[in-house]
Amino acid sequence: MKSQKVIIIGAGIGGLATANLLAKAGYQVDIYEKDSMPGGRMGLLEKAGFKFDTGPSWYLMPEVFDHYYQLLNESTDKWLDLKRLSPSYQVFFENQPPVKITSSLDQDSKTFEAIEKGAGSALKKYVKRGGMVYDLSLKHFLYSNFTSIRDFLHFDIIRHGLTMLFRSAISMDRYVSHFVHDLRLKQILEYHMVFLGTSPFRAPSIYSLMSTLDFKEGVFYPVGGLYKIIDSLTTIGNNLGVNYHY
Repeated sequence: MKSQKVIIIGAGIGGLATANLLAKAGYQVDIYEKDSMPGGRMGLLEKAGFKFDTGPSWYLMPEVFDHYYQLLNESTDKWLDLKRLSPSYQVFFENQPPVKITSSLDQDSKTFEAIEKGAGSALKKYVKRGGMVYDLSLKHFLYSNFTSIRDFLHFDIIRHGLTMLFRSAISMDRYVSHFVHDLRLKQILEYHMVFLGTSPFRAPSIYSLMSTLDFKEGVFYPVGGLYKIIDSLTTIGNNLGVNYHY
């Protein structure tokens, strides 16, 4: 059992997740949070018998959540009842009809094609290329600290190295413009940058991987709200001996 004590400032999802991993590793962990409840930006509002998520509204990258729960000898199914949204969402435009995204690539390609000739096949190409970056990220980047040059010496990284450098150097807007030209379609492919707190004119096109989630992997939502994730992390933390200070 390790004797070191760790103090974490902020009980957002990142702080809670980190606390649990450290507690499982044997550290004494205390979390200090300025608000009266955990969650940070992933907050919860209860009013008139209803519950509202005040931050994130979708559950994406399910493989990442599965991996995290497994690190704690837990499972996603134990804590969350996930439902795949169908349709995934609708995008509304001023003076234009809304566009429905279904997460069926064939159906969404037809939707794109109806708006702009050639955009259907362009969407499939865009998603395929984004899928390559997504798979590469999951396999080699997301869970590596790159503490050694050997962490970079993987065939996949070397093979796609130039592509990754190109994606890092070109903006999302410029990259998306290679595939579609209609402003509505560009906005659909670029809106993820809002989640990152940036704009498509500044963000690198490596984030095109996020479209793979929309059009191929699907959009999910846990029954009872995304705050269920916070509930699960704090419950697991309590079981591991994490101390919370609000």
